[in-house]
Amino acid sequence: MIKKSIYLFLLVVFFMGCSALKNNKKDLINLQEIYGKTFYLEKNNSLENMTITLDGDRIYGFSGVNRYFGSFEEKGNKIIIGSLASTRMGGSPEEMNREREFLQNLEGEKIIVVINNQLQLIGDNNKVMKFILKEGK
Repeated sequence: MIKKSIYLFLLVVFFMGCSALKNNKKDLINLQEIYGKTFYLEKNNSLENMTITLDGDRIYGFSGVNRYFGSFEEKGNKIIIGSLASTRMGGSPEEMNREREFLQNLEGEKIIVVINNQLQLIGDNNKVMKFILKEGK
């Protein structure tokens, strides 16, 4: 009797785990759902003026002083962002340093997570860039 209870318990746990995996796959991400939407960088619990927009295989946005653009490749739950180009406006040394750091952190292979109005890019070093979709934008 105890063996049957244990087997039944394990069977229930197994099917619950399979169900959770199925739901997680559904929730992973369909990038097409966010195409064309502009997300703003969140830093220290406030929104920065730096943005990201994905559309097809293109990525673009505002990096603080300049507009940037490039391409990306989708690979499962990851995106690979290639070299980014930008306009050539000038700003203060502090603004230009922030912009350079932002663009360097953006390039490369990232795990992408989208939950509700939040987009997160997680790099190799587990550095997380968190972006928020502002309503009405």
